[in-house]
Amino acid sequence: VDLKMSRPELETDLMNKFYESRFDRAVLLTTEEKAYVEQTKQLVVAYLDGYYPISYEEGGEFKGLSREVLESGFQVTGIELVYQRVDSQQEAEEKLRSGEIDILSYCVDEREATESQDLVVLDEYAQIPLVLVMRKDKNFEDIKTAATVAELESEIAKQLDNENVSFVVQDTVEECLTLINSGDADAVLCDG
Repeated sequence: VDLKMSRPELETDLMNKFYESRFDRAVLLTTEEKAYVEQTKQLVVAYLDGYYPISYEEGGEFKGLSREVLESGFQVTGIELVYQRVDSQQEAEEKLRSGEIDILSYCVDEREATESQDLVVLDEYAQIPLVLVMRKDKNFEDIKTAATVAELESEIAKQLDNENVSFVVQDTVEECLTLINSGDADAVLCDG
């Protein structure tokens, strides 16, 4: 209240500086964002397959919540989004650094891990819970071997006592679950 009393023009000045016009309600973009939109016609978006319902491929086409979130956000800008499949988080990060892609639609790393690699997390629109899957006849204390996918390898060490448990990394969650059925793993850490 004191600020509004002492500087009543501040809100207008800020709106004009960052949004050009307080009546421009269709799209509230900063002047820098508007300049970027004017010079950018297309962005390449990488996606990972196999993370249903967040990011997956169906009939050769990218689908999922991450695509819907991106398209709803970019729809008002007029920028065309072109989708490109990547096979791993590592490949996506390399392509981001080289400039081959502009956006990774779904990131399996934690924010801290991504930002430590000089990449920026734009927005967190969902957090996927992790689940530990075991046979019904097993107890948590019985876990000697646990399986997971590469993206969750650091997380499994946090969840289980890594001095007494050995870890197996597989390419897919399905391969990990097969290890439980065959008796080669006691538990699997996977996303919910």
